[in-house]
Amino acid sequence: MASKLLHWVILGPPSSGKGTVCERIAQNFGLQHLSSSHFLRENLKASTVGDTAKQYLQKDLLVPDHVITQLMVSELETRSTRNWLLDGFLRTLVQAESLNRICDVDLVISLNIPFVTLKDHLSRRWIHPSSRRVYNVDFNTPQVLGLMTSLVNHLSNKKMINLKQLLSSYGSTRMQQNQLWNYTRAEGFSTSSLGWRLTKYGLMFTHFSQTRSHLFNPKKHTEPTIGRTKKTWSFSQSCVRLSPAKMSTKKSTDVVEYVDKGSPFLPVIPNNQTCPLEDRLNNQERTIAFLLEQAFRIKEDICTCLQGAQGFRKEESLARKLLESHIQTITSIVKKLNQNIEILEDQIRIRDQAATGTNFAVQDLSIKQVQGVGDLRGRVARCDSSIVKLSGDIQFIRHEYRQLEKSVQELFSALETVSKNMDMKTLKSGFIPNSKGGGSVPPPARPLYFQFNLLSTNVYEEVENNQKWAENQFINYRKDHLCHMNECLKDLQEKLEKYEMKMAEKMLQLSRTLENYINCQKQEAEANKIKLLEKKLSNKMSQMEKRFWSELEKMQSDYQSGFKSIHDSLSSLQQIQKTKMDLEKYKVQKDLKKLQRKIVELQEV
Repeated sequence: MASKLLHWVILGPPSSGKGTVCERIAQNFGLQHLSSSHFLRENLKASTVGDTAKQYLQKDLLVPDHVITQLMVSELETRSTRNWLLDGFLRTLVQAESLNRICDVDLVISLNIPFVTLKDHLSRRWIHPSSRRVYNVDFNTPQVLGLMTSLVNHLSNKKMINLKQLLSSYGSTRMQQNQLWNYTRAEGFSTSSLGWRLTKYGLMFTHFSQTRSHLFNPKKHTEPTIGRTKKTWSFSQSCVRLSPAKMSTKKSTDVVEYVDKGSPFLPVIPNNQTCPLEDRLNNQERTIAFLLEQAFRIKEDICTCLQGAQGFRKEESLARKLLESHIQTITSIVKKLNQNIEILEDQIRIRDQAATGTNFAVQDLSIKQVQGVGDLRGRVARCDSSIVKLSGDIQFIRHEYRQLEKSVQELFSALETVSKNMDMKTLKSGFIPNSKGGGSVPPPARPLYFQFNLLSTNVYEEVENNQKWAENQFINYRKDHLCHMNECLKDLQEKLEKYEMKMAEKMLQLSRTLENYINCQKQEAEANKIKLLEKKLSNKMSQMEKRFWSELEKMQSDYQSGFKSIHDSLSSLQQIQKTKMDLEKYKVQKDLKKLQRKIVELQEV
């Protein structure tokens, strides 16, 4: 009878460690880890759904839910005969209903991570500046490739927390997770909720694996004794079994060789953080040792199954199960490399988004700078026009003053001509004597003489008054215009100083953005190096896949030859048993004949 398929789903907020938990659960229970982001990257190259998703990504938009749902439904239908653990797909009720229509979900795991714990988890992330690798102080310490040992000491703690965005995304995902949780419980799915200690990834996961191990292997299920005091978990027995004779201290499941753990990958960590870090490293080593022991045990069971001759059908099914589990351990190794490549691709995409953001910021700053310069030029032009207007007014006043001077001179000349004419007339008439002679004026000419003197004095006084008034008006107008010009110049100087300060600040900002752009260019160069490393990794992966498939083909051929030998031995055993039965039958017939003879002899006697 075929064993029941396991279809599990995990829910949780972003950056809560779903990938790490899924990897551990998949390795412990023999499941295939399915991720929506992985399928999206695969379908971007060759599928109609991938083309539609690519159009959204090229416009810097999020892929809609209906596109992701169509993609995941098609992928899950092809994997309906496998055991899998789904990660990152169930985000809305529509997706949950579509998944419920195509397959039966056995278990839904919900990660209940508080906001404070999630923020602390993100603050413990570390990033390598050149390779852009992301690490964690608690459970994912750096294990750098041999080519990058010189860059290990340049790790820097990246500020990856934006509290407003994190709080808003946490609230929305929390509401969606509660809706999905209520829907799964209403549909009657088996559920399991992991609490706040999940970020430590050690004890809580071992508790989950032991309490759920009966779903996969009922014979080996043992219930652990758990004591809970003040939200802490403690175990009274070991969660894994170690085999020192067969295990080594290195992580054999990793394809690449890592540097010795004695080298300082991170800056000095305080003592209160070192002990939990060592505990998590020990837990990781124990789980890897357990997986290696399980792989060796599977190989030994296959060998013993091939050598045995009894219980042929049961051992054949058991051997097939063991072979499938061994293949799953091999695929988990390849999957780990794929996940490393996915992390690199995500980091490259984040860097490209940051570069585009800086480019947009530089463009906005340049536009604002051009607008400020245009405004400043307009104000300078207005000041120049006001100065030109003032100079025109001054020239007009000078022109009027010159005209007044000309009119006064003309009046003087006219008065002189009139006085000369009058003198000539008086001399000709003989009424007015010469002043040098000292004679007297005749009585009829005295009123005319007095009128002439009065008129001349009045004219002189009016001319002098007009001249003084014109000079005073010119001086006052000149003073007013000078004061107005000084005020305009002061305002212009103050505005120029303000705009110079603003321009200096904008130039500083522009220089900073240019420095950031130069840093982005350097990061692009580093990204090209990472791409070369990716190509090398892909080549290594292809070589390893070929080697794995060749080993699998050899194992299959050995498996088939072993079963053929078992069939031959069984057929020979059947022939031997048949001949033995014939011999026994012949002996029994002889004995019966002898007995009949003896009976006949006894009757005759």
